Amino acid sequence: MKTTIERIFETLSESTKVELASEKIELSVAGDIKKGINKVKALLKQMSASKKSVQKARDVFESAGDKARNITDEANSFYNAQIDVQEKAEKIARELGVNAGDISGFNVLDDLLFDLKKAEKELDDLADIT
Repeated sequence: MKTTIERIFETLSESTKVELASEKIELSVAGDIKKGINKVKALLKQMSASKKSVQKARDVFESAGDKARNITDEANSFYNAQIDVQEKAEKIARELGVNAGDISGFNVLDDLLFDLKKAEKELDDLADIT
């Protein structure tokens, strides 16, 4: 049988273990919370930087789209004006009884206008993405 003093020490020893165990758990949880805080701060910083980067890219993309639309509008107007020039050249060539292709630069202009219309369509399609 245990003496009273042994029982008192035993009781004190058990309560100290419980206190120490709860202190250890609290320290562990506090450490996890600190790690969580640091990770969240790091993620927020990365997300903010990424957001700025995406916004900057979006602004550049939208600006490029606006420029592309302006260029395609200009190209379309010029294309239409040159088609009028070609039609006049063809009319005059018919009146003179010659082939319009014999006019200096007519065929080159015709080929370039075809390329211009194709490029205009491609650029316009890309600009519509914005």
